[in-house]
Amino acid sequence: MPLGPLSHEGPNSHSFCSWVLFGGKMVFSTSAQVKDILGLIEKEKVTYLFVVPALLTDILNEPELERYDLSSLSFVLIGGAHASPELIAAATRKMKGFFGTGYGSTEGARTSSRPYDSWEVIAKTSGRPLVPTIPIR
Repeated sequence: MPLGPLSHEGPNSHSFCSWVLFGGKMVFSTSAQVKDILGLIEKEKVTYLFVVPALLTDILNEPELERYDLSSLSFVLIGGAHASPELIAAATRKMKGFFGTGYGSTEGARTSSRPYDSWEVIAKTSGRPLVPTIPIR
């Protein structure tokens, strides 16, 4: 479920291309309201979520967050802007699943954290290049 503009490479390649090419189902929200998004995640049993930090903050601050069944979420990629270590820590406390961070997408070579990276790498870096032969400074 991409919660970001599809014109940005992050939601496009991480969500649309990756899942549709391998037979996955795409879920789109017609609303930016947190309760609508949480209801859609619960109803459609969304497993993958691309979210920008500002919207993730709104989700975590939703007073009724615990009322929603988000147990289907297995991977949440945070991108589109810097995600603070405090935001990632709050997300891992309040939501289940693996959280990752990424950077670059439209701007050039992408970086991303990996499922086996430590919390510190996820929270304090933008991961490593997805294509190891591309130098990033």
